Amino acid sequence: MTRIQPAAETIEEDWFKKAINTSDIDIFVLTGHNPVKPGIPKAESTFPLLMETLRKARPEIPVQGFGGHTHRRDFHVYDEKSSAIESGKYCDTVGWISLDGISSKSLSSRATEPELSSTPDNDADLATLDDTTCPKNKTFNMDLTRRYLDWNRLTFSYHASGSQDQFNTTSGLNVSQQIDDARNSQNLTHVYGCAPRTYCISCKPSGDEGNVYTLVKTAAAATVVDPNRASKSRMIIVNRGAIRYDLVKGPFTVDDSYIVCPYTNTFKYIPDVPYSLASKVLDYMIDQKTRRKRSMTVDTISSQLLGYDECDNPSPHNATSLPKPKSLFGRILETDTATPGYTTCDDLGNDGDDTPHSTIPDYPQEPYVQATAQFPSGGEPEKTDLIFSDFLAGRVVSALNSFKPETEYTSSDVTLYLPTNFTTNNFIPSYASMAWQDNIDNCKIEE
Repeated sequence: MTRIQPAAETIEEDWFKKAINTSDIDIFVLTGHNPVKPGIPKAESTFPLLMETLRKARPEIPVQGFGGHTHRRDFHVYDEKSSAIESGKYCDTVGWISLDGISSKSLSSRATEPELSSTPDNDADLATLDDTTCPKNKTFNMDLTRRYLDWNRLTFSYHASGSQDQFNTTSGLNVSQQIDDARNSQNLTHVYGCAPRTYCISCKPSGDEGNVYTLVKTAAAATVVDPNRASKSRMIIVNRGAIRYDLVKGPFTVDDSYIVCPYTNTFKYIPDVPYSLASKVLDYMIDQKTRRKRSMTVDTISSQLLGYDECDNPSPHNATSLPKPKSLFGRILETDTATPGYTTCDDLGNDGDDTPHSTIPDYPQEPYVQATAQFPSGGEPEKTDLIFSDFLAGRVVSALNSFKPETEYTSSDVTLYLPTNFTTNNFIPSYASMAWQDNIDNCKIEE
């Protein structure tokens, strides 16, 4: 049996204390699916605790962490000898870091490695981007370089050794063919509809036609409906985190449906809730979510990180053409036209992105959205079916009871609204099959 042990318990165990006090340690490398910044809302990362423990026990030994979870590019300096990097989303960013200046008997006894004279020193003036809004606000007493590389073929071929004209290998081409065969065998290329525009998670404000949550409300209202209760007024609550990526203009396929909304949560409901109560639930849940975030320590957090638990950073479609790459070891190169993408500001400044981009707007979004259907024209219903993703049931019941109803709601009032084979992964594809059939046989990918 596997048991997940809290870090606070681990650091008190004898094996851990013995391990970190071994004499011939050059560097501690800390890896984990944890945010690297202290005080990240919701996550309560254990990195700061582990860093503090290691630094107290062995202050002379550097610590380098590799974190994750927030889907952000970020680098945090804890002190002059300890730091950690986060490298965006999976298949989105490659994080790269080098450290020089480690004092070590074991290292000094080895053969000297060839020195890269062009490797930048973190204390040097690397950034040519004139941006005083992102100063380097931490010091580090070792030579350190970090880069965030865009995950695409151009980046990989540019930084690979040898000829970029011969970047393909027989093995690589075989793997590509196997992936293509698997996609076809799983019917991932089936087209549900032709998306008339791109819908993004945060590059458009809430309520804008180009905001994906505007689409969520439209799609949920049209498709999340029990035929036996179709005439009943209904309110449908979906959490923001159900949507994991932008939906791109062009063919909307089975593959895209998993990219945009991979989760398979069922829809549950409480029937015939008085509208006077149901109409307050969304605001209550949003308020509770906001209170929980504000209760965390956020003094070290960039405002960019407050929406950390969603994949709301640039998506592949934002780069309509890839910019000329720059050297991994050189200064940032200017490009004729910077395409939209990551513009990272971390503890070491703004020179970490391997490819310069123009900034994409990042509008805040509410943690939940609500769709309505079958409401009286120009009025409000007396009662409504209150529908929600299954895991929100407890929050919805708590919200209703906070309004002091005549009879308290319990989990027994919650029941399945639609069959279990219709989930949060299905409602957008169902809508696409209904509403996006124009040009489906000649649907062009956005360029």
